[in-house]
Amino acid sequence: MNRIICIIMLSIQALALLADSSGKCGEGLSWRLSDGILTITGQGAMKDCGSGATPWNPGLVKQVILEEGITHIGDNAFGGSGIFSVEVPPTVQSIGKKAFAGCRNLTSVKLPYGLTSIGAGAFKDCHRLVKIDLPASLKSIEAKAFQNCSM
Repeated sequence: MNRIICIIMLSIQALALLADSSGKCGEGLSWRLSDGILTITGQGAMKDCGSGATPWNPGLVKQVILEEGITHIGDNAFGGSGIFSVEVPPTVQSIGKKAFAGCRNLTSVKLPYGLTSIGAGAFKDCHRLVKIDLPASLKSIEAKAFQNCSM
């Protein structure tokens, strides 16, 4: 009987992880995670997060869609997620510390003209990232931004 109850509880927890979820991730910004696709919409800067403190579960994120209007990608925003590529919209001016750190499947990043700074360790440990074109608008790239990348 206890075994059946445990199996039911684990099944309920697994279904909760697969459920769509959404919320706020900054003043004027909203997020929605559905079927592995994380979409961020609105106007303004994303909140910076502590390591492992994003409002979504990075382990469930397989694709990120960042819509125009976002001005800053927060610290630790997508670290450890399963994304393969990301296109940063032209409204983004800065990428926070460790924003994409540990995205081991990340191979392609498109950065816009207008981006002025990339935070420390932003793409650290993205082992499969082999090429990235840096826009001429960049004014600062902090320490270890691309540490352990294949570039």
